[in-house]
Amino acid sequence: MKNLMFLITIFLSLQAKAQKDDTFENLWFALEHPKEVFTLDLTFSTDYTPEQFEQIGIFDSLTSLYLGNGKLAGLTKLPDSFSNLKHLKELKIIGAPELDWEQVFLQLQQFKNLEKLTISGNNFEVLPSTFPTAIPLSYLDISDNRFETFPMAVLEFKQLAYLDMENNGLNALPNEISKLQNLTILKLGGYTANNLTQLPKSFGQLNNLKELHLGENKLERLPTSFSKLSNLEILILSSNKLSELPKGFGNLKNLKELYLGANQFTYLPKDIVDLERLEILWVPENNLKELPKDLGDLTSLKKASFIKNELETLPQSIAKLTKVEEFFFYDNPITINQPKWLVEWLDKYYIYYTF
Repeated sequence: MKNLMFLITIFLSLQAKAQKDDTFENLWFALEHPKEVFTLDLTFSTDYTPEQFEQIGIFDSLTSLYLGNGKLAGLTKLPDSFSNLKHLKELKIIGAPELDWEQVFLQLQQFKNLEKLTISGNNFEVLPSTFPTAIPLSYLDISDNRFETFPMAVLEFKQLAYLDMENNGLNALPNEISKLQNLTILKLGGYTANNLTQLPKSFGQLNNLKELHLGENKLERLPTSFSKLSNLEILILSSNKLSELPKGFGNLKNLKELYLGANQFTYLPKDIVDLERLEILWVPENNLKELPKDLGDLTSLKKASFIKNELETLPQSIAKLTKVEEFFFYDNPITINQPKWLVEWLDKYYIYYTF
């Protein structure tokens, strides 16, 4: 009786979840309600049989399908019925390197509604010739693969707004990347990241970018056109080999978060204080000897880190910063006997700090 009640409880909870957000995470339950399935997430599901998987094409209302992890290991082809999912708008296939990807992409050419595609962790070195460049993708995630050379087929997606190529070993970007005029988010960093040493001169033409991830690369300098990225809000440049920012960096007026940790900066440009919307300034593990004397003009600043630099003093203008919540500057040769104005400032605004 207890086992029966347990099974009923599971059934009801699954049913409640399906009715709540139209997302099913159990294939056998979804097969019982095919007309109600709009999102099928099998990313972490392992309790379905090959026979059940073969029926995946029964969900003719499906708009989002997520496949991934161990259940796909060794899988060489998707079910023939997969081609029936013509209403798909979003597809994720993660960690299935043994799939016949030429055939998969051939099937996807018929998916005229597909807008989001994630094919990360599949050991791609190049994209097959059948890669579906005619579908209206606005979101493409090809992270965690082995692209040392930028796949030029990506440039065919003129409406692309999101591109993730983190953790690939990418050596360079083509000048033609500037054709992706609708990009708002570009991710080229990651934990193993890429091997970019420079960006193309045309990079500044991506003027719709709002979020740019370039951490964990080998960048030594940024092109002068970089300062034209006036819509940037989040910029990650951590763990590169940068020693200076390009002229006109203060033109990035919409920047809210700036991460420069683990580079080779000895100074920050004076016009960094023109970033009036900046809320996070993260510059640990560099060689900073001083900070701009007008740093206090960053009146929107909430969090800052200058850990592990060579700072001996802090500019008194920071006492004008009234919104700061966290301010880290330990592991610097700053004198233990802090000036009175600094102690009063830290105490007045209840700032979490470390010397």
